[in-house]
Amino acid sequence: MKKSIIILLAVLLIFTLMITGCKPNTDTVIDVTENVTEAELPVLDKEFKIAFLLCDSGFKDSSNISLWDGAEKFSADSGIAIANFQVPLATLADEIIDPIVAEGYNVYINNNGTINSKLIEKANQNPDSIFACLEDPFDISGASNLISATIRAEESAFIAGYVTAVKSEAHKVGFLCGTQNTSAQPLEYGFAKGVKYADEQKGTTTEIVNKYIGNGYNPEVGEQMATELYAEGCDILFVAVCGESGEGAMKVVKDSGKSCVVLGDIAPLAPDAVILTVKKANDLSVYDVLTKITNGTLKGGEKYSYGIEDGFAGFEENDQNEVKLGAELLAEINEISQKIVSGEIITQ
Repeated sequence: MKKSIIILLAVLLIFTLMITGCKPNTDTVIDVTENVTEAELPVLDKEFKIAFLLCDSGFKDSSNISLWDGAEKFSADSGIAIANFQVPLATLADEIIDPIVAEGYNVYINNNGTINSKLIEKANQNPDSIFACLEDPFDISGASNLISATIRAEESAFIAGYVTAVKSEAHKVGFLCGTQNTSAQPLEYGFAKGVKYADEQKGTTTEIVNKYIGNGYNPEVGEQMATELYAEGCDILFVAVCGESGEGAMKVVKDSGKSCVVLGDIAPLAPDAVILTVKKANDLSVYDVLTKITNGTLKGGEKYSYGIEDGFAGFEENDQNEVKLGAELLAEINEISQKIVSGEIITQ
C-alpha cells in the first residue's frame, strides 16, 4: 500500500513539473511586431503575372515606348511575361482593370497619371497584389502595396537650360514640350533654373519662351510651335518632346540651320543641329522597378527617384560633345553634374 502511494506521489510530482515547465514566462514578453514594417509589399507565393497600364496615347507616346522597351528587356532577361493594356480614360478604369485582376495579374505598372486615384482604390481592393506608378510622383500614402518611381528630369533639364543660355547669342531661348502636366513640370522649372544659373555665372540675361504642343503625337503642331519659337526671336531650342510631335519640331530645327538641345532619342532626326542630348532613361527605371519588385527589395508606400548619380538623368556622353560644345563648356557641365549629385546645386 505504501509502495502504491509513493508511486502515485511520484507521478503527480512529475506531472506538476511538466505543467510548470511548459507554462509561458510572463516576466519576459517578446514583441514580434518590432521588425515588421506596415508598408512591406506583399510576398507573392505564386508566379508573377505583370500588367502594364498605358495612357490614352498608347505607343504613339515616347514615354510609353521607352517604358515598354524597359519592360520588354526585363521580360526577356527574367522570362516573366508582361502584357500591356491601354486605359484611355479614368472613367473606364474599372471596366478595364477589373477583368485584368480577375485574370490573376498580381503586379501592375502604371504610366497613366489620369487614373492615380483609381490606382489607390484598386491597390486597397487587392492587397495581395503590387502596384507601381511611374512618371507621376503623386501621394501614395493611401495604400501600403503601392509604390511611386520617378526620374529627376529636372536634373537633365537644368543642364539643357545652362547649355542653351550659354550658346544663345540672342539671349532668348525656347522650351518646347508635349503635354503640360505634372510629368512636364520638372522639365520646365529645371530648364529655367539652368538658364538662371548660366546668367549668374556669365553675367547675362536670357529670356525663356515656353510652348506646349499638347501631346506627343501631333507633328503638325510640333512644326507650328517650333516655327513660332524661332519667329519670336529664339535662336536655340530645348526640344523636350519625342514621338511624332518631336519629329515635327525637329523638321523645323533641321530646316532652320539653327541649334538645339534635345531630350531622348530624337537627335538622329537633325544630327547637325543637335549640340547636346540630355536623358530621362524611362527604360532603365521600369527595368529596375520590376527587378526589385520580383526580388522583394522594394518597400510599399515609398517614393523612389532616380537621377544623375544613378545614370538615369544628365547628358549623353559621346565623342561629339567636345566638338559641338567646346572643351570649356563640356568641362562646365561635367562640373555642374557633380555639383547636382553632391547637392551643391539644387535643381528642384
